[in-house]
Parts: sequence; structure tokens; C-alpha cells
Amino acid sequence: MAFAPFRRRWPQIALGVGCLAVAALASAAYAYLTGPLLALVLGAGKATAALGAVSSLLPAGAAQLGLLGVALLLVAVALVKGLSMLGQALWLDGSAELAGHELRAALHAHVLALPLVEHRERARGEVLARLLDDAERVKEATVSALVASLRDGLSALALLAVALLLAPRLALVALVVLPLVALAVASISRRVRRAAERGQNAVGELSAQLDEALGAIAEIKSARAEPRVARRLDDASEQLSRWRRRRILTRAALPLFNEVLAAAGLGAALLYAGKLVVGGVIAPAALVSFFTAMLMLYKPIKGLGNTVQTVAAGRASLERIAELLSDAAEQQAAPLPPLERRLEARGLRYRYRHGDGAEVLAGVDLTLARGEIVAVSGASGAGKSTLLALLAGLDTPAAGALCWDGEPVTAPAALRGAVGYVPQQPLLLAGSVADNLRLAAPSASDAQLERALHDAGLDIERSRRVGSGASGLSVGQVQRLAIAR
Repeated sequence: MAFAPFRRRWPQIALGVGCLAVAALASAAYAYLTGPLLALVLGAGKATAALGAVSSLLPAGAAQLGLLGVALLLVAVALVKGLSMLGQALWLDGSAELAGHELRAALHAHVLALPLVEHRERARGEVLARLLDDAERVKEATVSALVASLRDGLSALALLAVALLLAPRLALVALVVLPLVALAVASISRRVRRAAERGQNAVGELSAQLDEALGAIAEIKSARAEPRVARRLDDASEQLSRWRRRRILTRAALPLFNEVLAAAGLGAALLYAGKLVVGGVIAPAALVSFFTAMLMLYKPIKGLGNTVQTVAAGRASLERIAELLSDAAEQQAAPLPPLERRLEARGLRYRYRHGDGAEVLAGVDLTLARGEIVAVSGASGAGKSTLLALLAGLDTPAAGALCWDGEPVTAPAALRGAVGYVPQQPLLLAGSVADNLRLAAPSASDAQLERALHDAGLDIERSRRVGSGASGLSVGQVQRLAIAR
């Protein structure tokens, strides 16, 4: 799933990767030109001698201009690198962001298609944490990390090639610490992943508690429980902060290792370089370019190390997302024809997945004839709401059947749209009254909307703004608007 959006944009991505390669070569050219430029400044000969093979790249006659020729070449390199970075941003970064959007959109669609029972058994705040925070970290670990790996990897290869071209033996001495850097990155990344996993779980817990507290704010105030609830939220926030601080500390250890090991490698190369310069094995200008390339090489290697940590942290979020995606989505069903005679429930049975195992409904039979008004009564917990959810196609019975005009309903989702559902505490979506009504009938005309409002006994403007919290409507108005919907 993570890389599917890339396959649809391979031409733009290929152009972006090409731009990255050109930019990497331009960075390597900067390093290569440092030594000859210093040699010219110190008066160590003409441009042709100082630049060596690169002098052939200068415009005709510029090799005789000394510093001016090198300056012209630097400007040309800067222009090429700038244009390459612009192309990379347009083609590669732009494609990566669109791919990240598609990942989020696919996740949103899957979550909305989950059966109602899956939503009922997950805290809404926990689901929101996975849709927002975890989805962003997965995008960073797949989409953004891929772009960063290409950028830093190509730059590192180009600079390494310059170092090996100028002084192969020095490069091998300086790079002897790379295996130690790789071991440090691997060890620290494992710790980052564990801290990130616990941190993401803490995000879900805090989100769930916040959602619960804000949803029950009236009850909390009525019980004067604000201080106690605030303490619970503070405890959850402290748990999150603790794991995030641990992750920050762990990630900060990598630059320490990198700095020390890189300095050790360069120091060893510097000691060895003195003998090579004295013996005439390597020219001073080449030595300056070599050390410039090695110093510039540190940045992309550091970037690759950070990318590995980003991927490690993203794996924890990916596992949480994968758990959500493992729940099977509901299959769409063809709508039912208008009811002509009756809706029947035959032997309906139902039990909740998490509970004492007792059946909420144990063989319920019910007939609802067209035009008939039926009231279902019973004690709390008797299964009234569960029965209505089954009749509306919002849940699936463990056994039994629902029949529409005598025909068994094979997919409960087919009942939706044919059966209107108004819960005790209906919710309105952010938007206008008309937007909420058209949620059920997208193609409804203004006249049909007015008729629905009239039949529900609600005198209200279609353009009035409402929202999930009712936005100034009374409880009765919200219920009537839900009936009209």
C-alpha cells in the first residue's frame, strides 16, 4: 500500500531523481574546485595547471583568466545545482506529497467502511490518533524517507567518488570508521523504535481521554469533577511527554557518535596525509579538495542516519496502522426496492464480542407492517438499541434473518438508505441545514428539502449553519432535523 502511489507517478519521479543526481554532481564539483581555487589565490600557477582535467570545462579562453575563470565555473555550477533542486522540488517532492495524501485518503476510506461494531469497540480518540499522528509518521517513514534517502545517498556517492579520485588511500583511511557509524545507527534506531511505539500508544490514550472529557463536559461540570478529570489528563500527558523525552534523548546520541567517529577518521587521514604531501604523492590543492569533499560528505551521511531513525519510528506507527487495516471493511450492497408489505425479523441472535458472553438477543421474532407504528419497550440492557441497529442494517446478527417483503436480506448494508435511523442523541455534521439533509439524499431539490423539514415539524432556514455540537439549536430541533434527514 505504501508505495502504490509512486508507481502511478514514475515519470515525474524519474525526472526528480535525475535532478537529484545532477545536484549531487554539482555538490561534488564544489568540493573538487576548492583546492584549485585556493592554489590560484595563493599564486600557485595558472588556472589550467591548478584545475587539471576540469580546465577543459571552462569557456574558451577562460583558463587564461585565472581566478575569473574559476569564478565563472562556480557560478555555472551554482546555476546548475539551483535549477536541479527546483526540478527536484517540483517533480519529486510534489509527487511525494501527493502520494502521502493518497495514503491518508485510502486510510480514511477504509476506516469509514469498517463495520459499526469495530467503531463501537475502539475509543474514538485512539482512532483519531492513528488517522492523524500515526498516518503522518507512516508518510514520513515511507514517502519522505524515500526522498531523503535518494537525496542524501546520491550526494554521498558523488562526494565519495571525488575523494577516491583525488586520494584513494586517504579515503580508505578516513572511511574506516563507517562500519562503527553503521553499528551505532542500528543500535540507536532500535531504541528509537521502542520509544516511538510507547509514545504513540500514549498519544492514543491521551486522545481517547480528551475525546471522552470534551464529549461529557456537561456531566463533568454537573459533578464538579473538573479538577479530577484535569489530573487524569495531566497523568496521560506526562506519560506521553516521558516517552517523547526519551526518544529525543536517544536520537540526540547519534550526532554525538557521528561527530566523534567522523573526527577520528579525518584525524587519522590528516596524519597520513602529511607523509603523502612531503613525499610528493599528492598535491596540496588535491589534498584541500579531498578534505572539503570529506567534510561535505558528513552532512548526507548524517541525513541518512536521521532517515534510518525516522523509518524506525515510523515502523511503530505502521504496525498500529496495519492493525487498523487488518479489520475487514464492509461490502457495498445494492439498495432495496421501496417496502410494500412488511419488514420481518426471524430468530435474531446477537452477543457482543467483549462481555460476559451472554446473548443480548436470543431468538427475536418481529414483524413491522408498512404504515404501522410499533414501540419496543424493555429494561435497560434488554437489547432495544441493538435490535434497532440490526433492523437499520448497522450491525450483523449472529444468527437469524431479516426479510424485506418476504425476501431474505443477504447483506445488512442493503437496509441502509431504505431504513431511516434517528438515535436518542443524534449528531449533526458541520455545514448548513441543507448539507445535513443532503447527506441522505445528495440529489434532493430545494423543494424536497423544504418538504422534509415541514413533515418533521421544523421551521428553520436551509442555509442556517449547524455543526456536530448543534450550533445553537435546541435538543428538540436537533432531533427534528435528524428526522428530516
